[in-house]
Amino acid sequence: MIEQTPSTSAHSPYELLKPRLLKTSLATELPRNTYILDEEANIYKRLEDTRSGEAVISCGGLFRYDASVGVKGLLSRNYDFLPSLRFLPPVFMGSDLNVASICSAFSEDYLPSELVNEKNYHNGRPELLTAIRQVGIDCLAGANAHLVDAGTNGIWKTLDNITAAGLIPGGIGKDKSPLFEVNGIKVGILSYTLDCAGIDRYIDKKGAEESIQIFKSKKLKSDVANLRDRGAEFILAYINAEPGDVDITGTERASAAKKAAEAGADYVVCTGKTLVGKYWKHETADGRVVPMATAIGNLLSGKPNATHFAAVVVRITLKRDAEGNITVEDLFVPLKHVGNQYMTPLVPAVRGMYPFYGKEDFGPCLDLIRIKTEDRIPILTEVPKRLTADGNEHITCAGYDIIFDTHAKDAPSMARTIQAFTSASAEAGRLVVITSDIPKAGEEAHRALAEEIKDCDIGLLCCLGTHSRILCEEAARNRRTAVFETDDTRFSDILIRLLAPGDRLLVLDATAEGRFRDLIMPMLGKVPIYWNPYF
Repeated sequence: MIEQTPSTSAHSPYELLKPRLLKTSLATELPRNTYILDEEANIYKRLEDTRSGEAVISCGGLFRYDASVGVKGLLSRNYDFLPSLRFLPPVFMGSDLNVASICSAFSEDYLPSELVNEKNYHNGRPELLTAIRQVGIDCLAGANAHLVDAGTNGIWKTLDNITAAGLIPGGIGKDKSPLFEVNGIKVGILSYTLDCAGIDRYIDKKGAEESIQIFKSKKLKSDVANLRDRGAEFILAYINAEPGDVDITGTERASAAKKAAEAGADYVVCTGKTLVGKYWKHETADGRVVPMATAIGNLLSGKPNATHFAAVVVRITLKRDAEGNITVEDLFVPLKHVGNQYMTPLVPAVRGMYPFYGKEDFGPCLDLIRIKTEDRIPILTEVPKRLTADGNEHITCAGYDIIFDTHAKDAPSMARTIQAFTSASAEAGRLVVITSDIPKAGEEAHRALAEEIKDCDIGLLCCLGTHSRILCEEAARNRRTAVFETDDTRFSDILIRLLAPGDRLLVLDATAEGRFRDLIMPMLGKVPIYWNPYF
């Protein structure tokens, strides 16, 4: 059980001085995490593994709360940050453990950054933490240069708000190095900051050591040894290089990454730089090869410019081989800030993840990432196609699980497909069946199909065409939700209103001669993504 200083106490025993700006805020409904702490073993576990002997970890950069981000939140309803993060969930879906970083305090007791005219003051609204969890992040590397901008209250309030948002903190508080069991592989997370602004002003030395993970080689070696003693088989070190009181050069960032590798970390990710930096594999003195991503950009920030428009998420795949050893494979998932306004949406530059991929030019973004990384790591540019046993395409995009069936063209084959799909997805989300008229068939064939599927557990039946109205009428008699339309544009508008992320879509594309794919994929990006795929 994590112990911490209560945020309601009058002051911390280590506090030297209180900041002068005080403000209170409203409470919000908060999400939960799928990893639960086994207090006896001091390890976070899920109720159920997704696979055996293989774990996929996605590592994101900073969610940067600065004045421009805060202003956008202030102008929205109740500091709603989800619209600017709405395209991130597909990046993290499919991973077993998702990690990201921050570079501010989160204390509602003090004014947020947008209301304070101080360049080096970073204090964010807790609503952003809730949004971070809702896009799929599990663990937050919390050690950062601005953690004491709101004094010692900022440290403990940040810890309170991280855990309340359903996130697992690293680098803050008493238990700074969480250990996860991910599909049978034990993964330790370390979080450090190279700088911490105002640390000598607001908190004494002992308090700083106990509450914030500041980068020191000797301390890092001790933390690695502690995680190994607890059973860690893979250790991921996050180093926050965001400047606080002093600037941090690329050389200093690279040097810290090497020291972390030499101390025993198996993979090093550096955050704090607003652009994508170098990647290479460092050979340690004891013969290990440690990948190091020294700058991966931001997952949220203010207005981008000509050079700071790209970012990456590091996707690490761990596999246990026949001898029981852990092997590591990695790649970059490219991201791009779109538009030129404050807090611009960050979208995956990956075909199959971003619904409007064909309308956006990702060439400069991908070229920049390749130049910075010198082609030393694979870059994901297209989601690999998955096929079902009968050869249909299976897609996960924008929070939807979609099967495009290209074979069923008559009433019997359509009925078999729908029956098989409803049986296979009985325990999953709402089933949505999308179909057109049965090709070259009249009312009798449509009534026969309606009779065959009347007992199928279809959550929503959407039909495009004249005769398909019969399917909707029969579904309504059986108290099923069904809609039909004869115009493609109006049909798309109806789907936008009725679909919800988490739905499972069975698209009988053969009945529409393949045009459903072109109709549906761009449409998914217009559906609001106010969701948590892990609820």
